Amino acid sequence: MKMLEAQFLGIDVMLDNYPPPLPKHLLSKVVPVFQFGVIGIMMASE
Repeated sequence: MKMLEAQFLGIDVMLDNYPPPLPKHLLSKVVPVFQFGVIGIMMASE
């Protein structure tokens, strides 16, 4: 955090999005599994 402030003078770093809200956190866990599942089904059907 201090490194960012030193490199970019006058910047206000706000960490309001961390930790992410529960729906976004769950979505970030489910989406990759769903994507791999769809790709796996497509590859298996050929």
